[in-house]
Amino acid sequence: MGTVEVLYYTRPSRAVKQQFDKYFMGGMNVSEAILAHQDYLELSEGISEKTFASSALSPKPRTVSFWYDQWRQKHLGPREGKSACEVGTVTVLSEQ
Repeated sequence: MGTVEVLYYTRPSRAVKQQFDKYFMGGMNVSEAILAHQDYLELSEGISEKTFASSALSPKPRTVSFWYDQWRQKHLGPREGKSACEVGTVTVLSEQ
């Protein structure tokens, strides 16, 4: 296996996961967060095959999707049943 292939199987770092949590808190979805992170890597790390091949720095889309599902569950509640939006104290007024 070449160096680039080995980097593909590395585990994402905690700092990268925390960065994606910030993207999600900012209102980004999975694809927006991935694109923002790629831009961030280009600006901070420079463009290189190793940078984008390394899952430690540039996680796989499936990993980011899993992180988003975890983040959403924690901050917005389940997709089925009562979510945080429904459980809140929002009162809907109807015309009489």
